[in-house]
Amino acid sequence: MLAYLDCSAGVAGDMLLGALIDAVGFNQKDSSSFCFTFSTFQGAPIEKLRDGLQSLLELEGEWEIHVAKVWRGSGKIYSTKVSVVSKHPLLPAVVGPGKPENRVEAAKTRIQSTIAKEPTSPVTYKGVEQSHPHEHHGITHIEDPTPPYAPHLRELASTTDHDNRHSHSHHHGPERNLSDIKSILEKSNLSDWVKAQSLQTFELLAEAEACVHGTTTDQIHFHEVGAIDSIIDTVGTILALELMDIREVYASYLPYSSGHIHCLHGLMPIPSPATLQLLKGIPVCPAPKGAHGELVTPTGISLVKSLAISYGQPPPFVPELVGCGAGTKDFTLHPNIVRVVIGRRLDSFSSIFHPSHSHRSTLSMEKNDENSDTVSVLQANLDDMNPQVLGYVQERLLSNGALDVWTQHIQMKKNRPGILLSVMCHANMENLMQNILFQETTTLGIRRNVLDRVIAGRAEICVDAFQRSARVKTGYWNGKIVNIYPEYEDCKQIAKETDVPLLQVIQRVQLAAQQTLTANDASA
Repeated sequence: MLAYLDCSAGVAGDMLLGALIDAVGFNQKDSSSFCFTFSTFQGAPIEKLRDGLQSLLELEGEWEIHVAKVWRGSGKIYSTKVSVVSKHPLLPAVVGPGKPENRVEAAKTRIQSTIAKEPTSPVTYKGVEQSHPHEHHGITHIEDPTPPYAPHLRELASTTDHDNRHSHSHHHGPERNLSDIKSILEKSNLSDWVKAQSLQTFELLAEAEACVHGTTTDQIHFHEVGAIDSIIDTVGTILALELMDIREVYASYLPYSSGHIHCLHGLMPIPSPATLQLLKGIPVCPAPKGAHGELVTPTGISLVKSLAISYGQPPPFVPELVGCGAGTKDFTLHPNIVRVVIGRRLDSFSSIFHPSHSHRSTLSMEKNDENSDTVSVLQANLDDMNPQVLGYVQERLLSNGALDVWTQHIQMKKNRPGILLSVMCHANMENLMQNILFQETTTLGIRRNVLDRVIAGRAEICVDAFQRSARVKTGYWNGKIVNIYPEYEDCKQIAKETDVPLLQVIQRVQLAAQQTLTANDASA
């Protein structure tokens, strides 16, 4: 499966997560509680998204996710709004008149009221508009390009009184750096792919912040990466992609907007410094007409940059699911949404597309059951490396999401024997695989090839043999079974426990699988 991210109106982490939730069918039963009520997709219940996020044990009790259906734009586009609410105390950054303790309590009350009801229009106070308050962690958006003041927010919070209508709040939970994020991910029950992809996203964000502040990623404690909503939005988006079996992600060009923002570093032009660093190398386009303020957030662009294979038009594919994720700001001339389109690649074996009003869209193919995708093959020649290390490297590559790893003996220059190490992976895993190769091997260069591959249909069954259960992989082509192969590890375990020769175990399991499949065909 592939996903195309239409970010032409902007992108934020919560918008991406909302679009993926919307694609699988979010239904709001109780508008007052914003309960999760999801359908299923490809047999995997989307409640696994919640369970996966709850496995971030170091964040236990710090957050809640609120999901609601909202309308965006003058055309009233129905979309899903995700809000990650921190349970840490909220204190005002810009305060109104009155006693300090009263102002703090008033700010808490206002925040709790926004949790109870999702606004459908922007909240504007004196030219300052809150477009993504939970996404930007205390950043407010200035619509007036020449605002009358630009004080540092921390100074404002402690020394200055303003009209109480201009009041914003900040999470005062623990500040986290990149090492903290890595520890949180490593201790979770998430898959290696989700952990690796999430860490890569946070590393991009950390590198951008470090560049802006002239320091290194291990020395900074910065608000964006450490904020609880940034963590949940990032990990939730990547986990949702995994649950939908999406490994190919493509994205549109990103809008380049204008305006200014107030943040902890003072008055900044849009795009913000960190966002602008992350936009390097990414195609941008003019913002939609009438759109001012921050359309692309640091969390949003770091996710897109980490996941997207390319930008612009997607490859030929058949859309099957569409989701719309809403931002907080509501523009007049265009809907503030991210659209995600999920479907199957229209591969080289596909012919004519036949739309049907009464059935799911199907493809007429010369070969019916095959699937195809595009993979990257990374290769390195090694002639000066301890061969004992190669086994460890292979294990690490596979555990971090490589599709396959293999070695070949080669003869290199100066007649030295060497090893050709090849790694096959999806395109969005290339950076991670390259990092492992450079860190764990002696290579100084990696070759990269992009290949199309055709894949037979696959399924797995369980059969009984020697009073034990064993898994069996089956391959299908043109509607027929072309391969039956017992799971080696299961057969090896049975052989050890029963003291039966391994070859006999494999033969018995294969025979049991053939009998099971024949019986299933007969009953069908």
